[in-house]
Amino acid sequence: MRIMEESNIFYNDSGSFPGLNRFVDLLRVQQIDEDLDCLLGISGLKGVGKSTTSTQINKRYFERYISPGKHFGKFELKKYTAYTIDDVFTKIDELPDCSVLSGDEAVNFALGEDWMRRNRKNLKKIFTRIRTKHFIFEFNIPDIWWLDKKYRENMMSFWIHIIKKGIVMLALPNIAPGIEDRWYRKWLQKTFDKKIINYFTPAEDQMKILRKYPCYFDEFHVPKLDEVLYQEHLKIRAEKMLIKEENDEQEFMKLLTVLAYNYITQNITKMSFNEYVDKVLFDPVRDKPAISDTTLLFWVKEINGLIEEHKAFSSL
Repeated sequence: MRIMEESNIFYNDSGSFPGLNRFVDLLRVQQIDEDLDCLLGISGLKGVGKSTTSTQINKRYFERYISPGKHFGKFELKKYTAYTIDDVFTKIDELPDCSVLSGDEAVNFALGEDWMRRNRKNLKKIFTRIRTKHFIFEFNIPDIWWLDKKYRENMMSFWIHIIKKGIVMLALPNIAPGIEDRWYRKWLQKTFDKKIINYFTPAEDQMKILRKYPCYFDEFHVPKLDEVLYQEHLKIRAEKMLIKEENDEQEFMKLLTVLAYNYITQNITKMSFNEYVDKVLFDPVRDKPAISDTTLLFWVKEINGLIEEHKAFSSL
C-alpha cells in the first residue's frame, strides 16, 4: 500500500490496472481535497475505446468511492452516462454531489460551430452546476480540437488520448496566466508534421514522442469492458441515437416551418397551406412532401403563439 502525496487516499499497486486506479484516486483528490470539478476530454479514432475508457473510469470510481467495500453495489451504466444533450441536463440535476458522468457522444452537443445555438448556450449554466457539484465529467470525442474553445482552454482539467485500444496518454494543461494555447497544439502539429502516424504504428513508437510533449503527465492501460456491460452500452446507445435522430428531424422540420411562416406572412405568395407543402416543402429525395399541411398549420399556430407570448412579455 502507498499513500498519495498531500492526500489521505490510499491505493493498492498490486491491484489490476493500478495506473487507472491511481488516476481515479487523483480525480477524487481534486474533488474532495482541492474542492474542484474535473472535466476530462477523451479523444481517439472511431472504435479505439473512448466509451470503454470513460465507462471504466466511472466504474472504478463507483467501486472505490460510491459503493466501496468487499461487496460492490451494481454499477449502472445508464445512470452515469449521457448520450444526448437532454441526458446531460437531466443527470446533472439528478445525480448527487461528487458524482461521475460520461458525455459519451460529446460530438452531439459540444462542437465549436454549435456553440451559439440555444441549447449550447444553456450548457454554460450546466457547467456551472458541474463545478458547484464537483462532478467528474468526460467528453468523448474523436479530436479534442473539435471541442469549443471555451470547454477546451478554460474548463478541461485533463486530456486522455487513446493511442491504441487499452493504451492511453494522460495530459494536463499549462495553467499559467496569459497562455492562449494551454494544450500546446502547435507543438503537436510541428512534431507530427515530421512523423507520420497510422493505424499500424506501434504504440511504443507514439509514446516515445508523446513523452516529450509539454503537457504529458502519465500513461496507463485501460481494460476491456466485460461482455455484459459492453452489450448494455451498445443497446443504450442505439436507443438514445434513435431518439436523437427523431428529434433532429423534428427540429429540421420546424425550421422549414419558420421559413414557411415568414414566406406566407410576408404576402410573398397567396398559396394555401396544402399548395405550399406540395410546391415549396416537397422533398425530392423521398419524392413526397417533407411535412403534411396539417403539421404545417399546427406549427405555424405554435409559432404565432410564441410570438404573442414574446410581445406580451416585452410589454410588461
